[in-house]
Amino acid sequence: MKKTLQILTLITSLALGFSLTSCSDPQSTAAKTLKKNNYSNSVDDFLVAAASGDLQAIELFEQAGMLIDAADGNGTTAIMQAATNGRKAAVEALLGKGADPRHVNALGRTALIGAAEKGHTDVVRLLLGRGSDATTKDIEGWNALSVAAFNSQANTVELLAGNASQEMLDDALLVACFSGSPGVIDQLLNQGAYINTRSPDNQTPLMISAQHGHQDAVRLLLQNQANPYALDGSDATAANLAETNGHKEIRDLILDPTEWGTSETTEELEIELAAALDALAGGSTEEMLGDAPEDADLVGGEGAAKPMAALNGATIKSDDEKAAAPPVETFKLAGFREQPLPIILKSVEGDSAQVRLLANEDGESVAVSEGQAIPGTDFSITNVETKFISSKQGKGEMVDVSRITVENTTTGVKHLLVKDVAGHSAETYAILESPDSSFRYVVRTGDVFRTVDPTAGEVDYQVLDIRPTGVVIKDLVTEEVSTIARDGMALN
Repeated sequence: MKKTLQILTLITSLALGFSLTSCSDPQSTAAKTLKKNNYSNSVDDFLVAAASGDLQAIELFEQAGMLIDAADGNGTTAIMQAATNGRKAAVEALLGKGADPRHVNALGRTALIGAAEKGHTDVVRLLLGRGSDATTKDIEGWNALSVAAFNSQANTVELLAGNASQEMLDDALLVACFSGSPGVIDQLLNQGAYINTRSPDNQTPLMISAQHGHQDAVRLLLQNQANPYALDGSDATAANLAETNGHKEIRDLILDPTEWGTSETTEELEIELAAALDALAGGSTEEMLGDAPEDADLVGGEGAAKPMAALNGATIKSDDEKAAAPPVETFKLAGFREQPLPIILKSVEGDSAQVRLLANEDGESVAVSEGQAIPGTDFSITNVETKFISSKQGKGEMVDVSRITVENTTTGVKHLLVKDVAGHSAETYAILESPDSSFRYVVRTGDVFRTVDPTAGEVDYQVLDIRPTGVVIKDLVTEEVSTIARDGMALN
């Protein structure tokens, strides 16, 4: 009996020893459990678990000693695999364990780029909230917004575009037109992408959409005032490119404005244009910060458009009671408008000019003498001038800057056209707005305006240039030059 008790005691001690050894080595236990679940304790299998969203396996890999940011041969980590495959819970778990959301692999890609490419908007939102950098580009120059736009991920584009720079928006619009998703294009335009931006090979979004046969995208761009008369580096219009690539129905659409149709955005632009022209005709408005404008009834409820005023000659000031705040703390570019002409001057010889008709099917140039009408248009030539100037390179080369003056026979408005330079039927203008102002302001090149407040005093500015991406202004005292862009600029 005593011998039996000794044997039982020995067995119990051995069992307890094994048990304690097992409990004291969770790393070994985790590795064994992984093996039972058909995982080896390797980086590749860790990434497989993350890609499939296997939360239990991720936990076991960590217990088995796997580094959270362990990378495979291409520099890809578990959080990148989880994000690319839309495994939000896995991404959240890995972030909680300290995974780096900004890690870049050998291709320059991040978890955010992978999630954006596949349209995993919830994962993109999570990563942005945890420090992911939306400006990071891969080795091919693609960031999260551009890959989402190219892959027609409208919801992801909407999320990313809200905080994107002008350059990022414009690049995304160009790549979106290769795919032709109207939803993505509309999102980018609504966020401020410039509709006539240019690609590195000098093509506009309309040209790219037309060339690749995306009729719905072409129609949307035309409805939003894309320039159908723009020329690429080979002097081809969007209509020319559509025809060359076998898309004659798109060529016909571009050449027939009656077929473009309208959109809510188009109607809003027309209303805005009318308001801007009225404001320019009515002159500037002096605004006292905190005072409601005289036509405050036009402001309406929340979200309604503010009334428009001309910025030229305007004085924007605060009263003594509001001395703590500048009158207009910031301005931002809210709109840029240009109206292209359907003709371009190609050359001048004597009193005759070669004028290309950009709205015609063949787009060929015609010879028109001074005093004659330009066939198929509402324009006639009133003046022809041959002119050459010395090039800026200082090598003695002369540059042809010959010009003609054309008159709209319907309206009587005259326009100056310079050789090979696109003309516009109205002066380019921009619209500025500020959360501190009761008005929106329409501005043209050369305008002068003043801000006044008790702390900063009077500051006079002049508008030097108006561009799609910003209004360039100069402080007339300090001569400091700055740009009012879409993301705003502090004036004081």
